[in-house]
Amino acid sequence: MEDEIKAEAPAEENGEAAATGREKEPRRKRAAIAAACAAAAALAVAGVAWAATHQTQTLPADEPVGQEQAAQPEQRAEIELEARAEGWSESSTPAIAHVKGQGADFYHAMPANSAEKVEVPAQGGYEVEWISPVNADGSLYRASSKAAKAEAGGDKSSTGLELVPADQVTQADIDEVMDKISEAVSKGDSTLAGDAGRDLVDKAASNAANAPAADKSKVEEKAEGAKDSVNEQPAQSKPEQPAQPEQAAGGSSASAGQPSAPSQPAAERKWVADYEQVWVPNYVTVTDQAAWDEQVPVYGYSERSICNTCGADVTGNTAAHAKQHAMNGENGGHHTEVVQTITGYSTVHHDAVTHVEDQGHWETRESGGHWE
Repeated sequence: MEDEIKAEAPAEENGEAAATGREKEPRRKRAAIAAACAAAAALAVAGVAWAATHQTQTLPADEPVGQEQAAQPEQRAEIELEARAEGWSESSTPAIAHVKGQGADFYHAMPANSAEKVEVPAQGGYEVEWISPVNADGSLYRASSKAAKAEAGGDKSSTGLELVPADQVTQADIDEVMDKISEAVSKGDSTLAGDAGRDLVDKAASNAANAPAADKSKVEEKAEGAKDSVNEQPAQSKPEQPAQPEQAAGGSSASAGQPSAPSQPAAERKWVADYEQVWVPNYVTVTDQAAWDEQVPVYGYSERSICNTCGADVTGNTAAHAKQHAMNGENGGHHTEVVQTITGYSTVHHDAVTHVEDQGHWETRESGGHWE
């Protein structure tokens, strides 16, 4: 019996141990589950905190990642130009308009007494200055010293040019026009670039040389300098567009895994005017000698009685004169002569003697400008 009891005792003890093990196993599972839940909660809190301090930049719906936004085309408009010039013909050089403002600075050649439109950026107002045409007889025109205003898309900008007759054109006038033409062909649009510019210079020199006061060798020298200034490519009527930034591999300019940095606004620029000294001619007629009238004698011929003794003119008094000589014991004869005598006077008018002087002066004028 004792042996049986001893044999069963361990069995009971093992049963208690097994029972105790079965009771501890659910407790371990519950502890593991609780720990997992606590870890998940900690991760959730950490994720909310990171999101609060690291906001992700989102792109607009129409700007997908890796695709550059298309550049907006520049708005363009037109201005209409006209230069009125009495006496202008097809044998004259064209009128040349200098259009400047809002980044545009170019020259355009066109016939006088007709209107043309040129394209410019549509930002606002422009200034238009004119270079004188040169007519075939050497006459030219004097443009207003004040630049005309022109609004993009607005009314026509029309300017009148004052004719200077060929006999009043000085070499200084010709030099000024040729110098301005040289500047125009260096910054001209398609009407003044290349062969068109060289042809205009040749025509201007040929016409200017016909002015009475022209120094032909100097005109030719000016023409050669102007042709050297001709630009082969037409000047742009708008500023060049800035280059687009290069894209990174994959079509995006942003680094992989990083949001694109917001573009910085371009620095504000301002238009600064340039100035130059310009000679403003003032032609004045100076009188060297005033007009005057001269009394000129009129001569004729007549027969006169001349004393043979004393040579006196005794016409109409021959007898009395001869008697006097006889009383003196002298010869009292006479003879007849044909002599030239003054029969009257005529009036001859002499015009005033004058010459023309340029009594002009220098002025400071705006000659363009640049962006700063």
